[in-house]
Amino acid sequence: MRITAPDLKELDIIDAIVPEPAGGAQADHAKQATILGEHLMACLEELRTVAPAERVEARYQKFRRMGVFGQAKFF
Repeated sequence: MRITAPDLKELDIIDAIVPEPAGGAQADHAKQATILGEHLMACLEELRTVAPAERVEARYQKFRRMGVFGQAKFF
């Protein structure tokens, strides 16, 4: 079904994969919250450098590309 994080990244549906602490997010909620917060702050800081009109256009184009598909090899 190709719904793993690496698959979604490869398909350009998600922008990044946020790492999890050892044992997974469920093992250490506080650590995961810290990791996620740091990642979000870095993303927001990067977005501040892009003009609003450019962000809107990039988002629009990203969503348009989500309808593109290809043939997968099976077995």
